[in-house]
Amino acid sequence: MYTDGLFRDSCHYVQPLKNDIMPVHANFSVLDAFNDIFNHRQVRDRSGFCHTENHRMLMDYYEITFAGVETIAYLLHYRPTEISEFRLRMFPNIWSESSSELFENLKKRGFVEERKMAGQDGTCFTVTDAAYDAFCANRRFGVALYADCMQVLRDASFKSIFSMKWFEKFSLSFALPANSRFKSAAEALELAALSTKDQMIFWAVAQYFLKHFSDIFKIEDGEIKMGSVMDGLGRLAKAGLVILIPSDDDGKANSEYVLSPKAAGLLFHGCEDLVKYDELGKYANIVKCRDIERKELFFTKESQNEIDNLRTMISREGFARAKRILERKKRALSIQSLLWGPPGTGKTETVKQLALDSGRDIIQFDMAKVTGCNWGATEKYYRALFRAYNYIAVISDNVPILLLNEADDILSKRLTHIDRAIDKSENTVANILLQEIENLNGIMLATTNLIDNLDSAFDRRFLFKTQLVKPDASARKKIWKSSIPEIAESEAKALADRFEMSGAQINNVVTKRDLAELYFEGDRGYAYICKLCEEELLTENGSKPSRTRIGY
Repeated sequence: MYTDGLFRDSCHYVQPLKNDIMPVHANFSVLDAFNDIFNHRQVRDRSGFCHTENHRMLMDYYEITFAGVETIAYLLHYRPTEISEFRLRMFPNIWSESSSELFENLKKRGFVEERKMAGQDGTCFTVTDAAYDAFCANRRFGVALYADCMQVLRDASFKSIFSMKWFEKFSLSFALPANSRFKSAAEALELAALSTKDQMIFWAVAQYFLKHFSDIFKIEDGEIKMGSVMDGLGRLAKAGLVILIPSDDDGKANSEYVLSPKAAGLLFHGCEDLVKYDELGKYANIVKCRDIERKELFFTKESQNEIDNLRTMISREGFARAKRILERKKRALSIQSLLWGPPGTGKTETVKQLALDSGRDIIQFDMAKVTGCNWGATEKYYRALFRAYNYIAVISDNVPILLLNEADDILSKRLTHIDRAIDKSENTVANILLQEIENLNGIMLATTNLIDNLDSAFDRRFLFKTQLVKPDASARKKIWKSSIPEIAESEAKALADRFEMSGAQINNVVTKRDLAELYFEGDRGYAYICKLCEEELLTENGSKPSRTRIGY
């Protein structure tokens, strides 16, 4: 029936046409290609055959895997003999595939058929007549699979996802190497244990996530709420594949479902294009790592040691190690640190430099953006922002930093005696923040000038607390020398010893000195810097009386 491996170099007889590979030589046949693969395996290497052009041609032409190609080659060689499943298991094992999935896919697509073995236990397989006829005619056969499941999911309509034909084709496409992400995710999420209808609902929710990542995360398409779909969403929520979002609109009982962070991470990790920072700007200020300017900061020895430890903790390698430890302890995969101290000690700038060192973007909490004028809007925006951050954390290769600047405004003490509706609302917001911080996965850094104003429950949420005090004389000298390189060492030391100023105050003095040089065309000298320092310190104490009042 076959020629005996006539075409040892089959690349002379095939050529790519767009994304297709078609036979172009008059004497070439698909049957010859299958036979050539069979003979090569038998003669050359029984334990792991090399990837030949024949393999590639048949894989692309029929959209099957390496194991599928070799299984069909084996069945064709012994056609019409029926081969037991036991004898065929060698091929999936060599290519690390599941034999049950391989045979199921080949059966669904009509390449092979399964029968009971005559007079014996077990099953056997043979190539179907329809497939054999297609091989003889050198034409395509079986279902044309989706080469890119991600793009297909983006483009699919809601109704098409609930079409059995689309769903089967989509599921079979996981066998293609390019769709290994979806196959791995489906296995990790145990989708096979769900009913076909529930799997369809899951992919519909995944598609909505693709299209509306940074929206309010509400499924607004009315069709998804109809009939048994809502029941299916409830089952998916119990399985942890979707999450329920309670409605904050005037106490209504309506609920919405979105893809869970776990499912989003498995399906879309590394797909940075899903994160639309311009839309996320509705809730927060975005500081991109590439836009942060490198600055040298100086601290006391104790503060510097703590900052260095934090820098190690949130570096790429350090955070990866920390997550492994936290996972073993069954804790949230997050690092939460509070930087506190008086104004001007460099808390916010420290966060920026830590982000620059670790290559991370910053999502900065903005009270003005998340405080709504409508009743319940603030609570909804808080939830949306934290939910968005958790999704970004599982999708991004490098988790961004969530920054709560001036945290005492956000995490202030809850009221114990509630007399007004506004007080109750503030406590509700605080409770929501407590829950969201508890469930956070990623890196959250907060800064505050007034640590005593923090609610004790929030204070306990921070794993690390770093106090930044005003720089000592040694640090002040370094700041002066770094800010004005031409200043003499003796002058820098004298300024540091004489004026107890913060880094921000020194920066103000240096800025005014530089502007004075611009206006008056020349260095105003050491005495002028001292005058500016005195004025800066007077401004700091301007609200304090200069002398004690007498009498009443």
